[in-house]
Amino acid sequence: MNSVQIAARCPSSLKIQNYTLHNYKFSLPRLNASYGGGVAGIIPQEGAHVEGVVYKISDKDLKILDGFEGVDQGEYTRQRVAQITVDGQTIKIDAHIASVQHGYPFPATASYADKILSGAKENELSKDYIETVLVPLLTDTV
Repeated sequence: MNSVQIAARCPSSLKIQNYTLHNYKFSLPRLNASYGGGVAGIIPQEGAHVEGVVYKISDKDLKILDGFEGVDQGEYTRQRVAQITVDGQTIKIDAHIASVQHGYPFPATASYADKILSGAKENELSKDYIETVLVPLLTDTV
């Protein structure tokens, strides 16, 4: 949800609104050599919730994003997770769901954790969510 990263990966992106997805949780379920540590993902968990951002992006950019997320390698799967109505228009929400690696959660690097936290603050996720979900998971860094 970092605006610089989403703009670089998906130039067509347009922020629609913040959104809370129920029955999923934020985690660091995968190791990534490029980042040198754990990387973010959402995974199903009954009763949990994830705060995030809904973006409208082109089909072309969605395929590019699938590439960044490793969909063809099975690292993440893109799934339809919700549908909302904004200004009378139905918007279908897809999310990249992480394929969990054994041993998760993995510690993130400090720079990666900063990127996640700055994106959360930039998009005005709730203070409670940042302090009780993100910060505890992201403070154990490599």
